[in-house]
Amino acid sequence: MPDKELFDMLRTVIQEELKPIREDIKALQVGQQDLQVGQQELQVGQQDLRVGLQQLQAGQRILEIGQQKLQKEVQTLKSGQDKLQKDVADIKKQVTHIWKDIGNLEKRVEKLEAKAQ
Repeated sequence: MPDKELFDMLRTVIQEELKPIREDIKALQVGQQDLQVGQQELQVGQQDLRVGLQQLQAGQRILEIGQQKLQKEVQTLKSGQDKLQKDVADIKKQVTHIWKDIGNLEKRVEKLEAKAQ
């Protein structure tokens, strides 16, 4: 019997000594589970960021294409404006020549009228 009592006493002592270790292991397991949950949340967040980045990049491409179209249209408008300005300058020159011709015709008419009298 003394061996049984000694065995039981040693078992109790060892169990008492192992309690803090078991509690530490349980705490570590809980911490590990928390870390795994956090890791999963981070992975979900990372995936959301990737999707958001892809959407931003697609939007940026669309904006760049639109910007290129606008630049082409602005260039077309500038070319058209230059052509219009050239046409206006030509018209002004022609109008000036027409007024000169009208002035010359008036002088001729006046001379012919003077001769006719």
